[in-house]
Amino acid sequence: MSCRQPKEAKRLPIDRPPNWQPRHLLTQLNGRGKIDLITVRAERLFNLGPKDIHMKWFLMLLVFIAGIYYLVNQRGMEARRKAAADKTKQEQIKAIEEMPLPVRPEKEHVIQFSMQTLQTLRTLASDSNEKVRFAAIELLWELQDEQAPSVIKRMLQEETDTGVKKRLIAMIAKDKSKLSLALLSEAMNDYDKNTRLLAVEAIGGFSNKEAILVLNKGMKDYDEEVRLKSIEAVNRVRGDIEANKEQQIKELVKRPLFTVN
Repeated sequence: MSCRQPKEAKRLPIDRPPNWQPRHLLTQLNGRGKIDLITVRAERLFNLGPKDIHMKWFLMLLVFIAGIYYLVNQRGMEARRKAAADKTKQEQIKAIEEMPLPVRPEKEHVIQFSMQTLQTLRTLASDSNEKVRFAAIELLWELQDEQAPSVIKRMLQEETDTGVKKRLIAMIAKDKSKLSLALLSEAMNDYDKNTRLLAVEAIGGFSNKEAILVLNKGMKDYDEEVRLKSIEAVNRVRGDIEANKEQQIKELVKRPLFTVN
């Protein structure tokens, strides 16, 4: 009995198109900017014949180049936009200047008194009682009476009570204006050293270059204490001006230059 070896089954050739071959096709750019490559049977996938496959490759190459150009152009536009924004902010920072003092304090709601009442208050500003004098001029100042500055100037020149002068200076210093600064400058001419010191101290709280010009008078005073306080007041004004400018710069840097609606 002979043992026959089983015949090997013949392997049939796989039917392949004549132009079949693996090809790497460029598909698309994903969200991370990486290029995905896949290996497929190009002809079966796209129904390409030997004549038009090169044209398909050429078109895909154009798409690839266009995508790269788009990404590079977008980055370039963002860089140019950022540079323009930085330049604009630098120009704005250089243009920052301190706000000038208003000419006089302005209040939105002021009760209008009759002329007779105003005349009475102006007369009471010269009353023999110091409390009455100050109460009258304080009300005139609050009412923004047009004659109040001249009345205050006269009181600073003629007032003999140092307590009234002290209260007058404190009242004037609350309103940061050119008018207030001019009246405080008048108080720096007082014969009493304490009154001049109070005026210097009040001017030191204005935080404006105009205040430094007024303090020049105090730095030339014959009393050394007044000169010293004037120098300290100038330094305080300088520090306040620089601090205000730094704060404005910080706010400007934080503020977005371009907004998208």
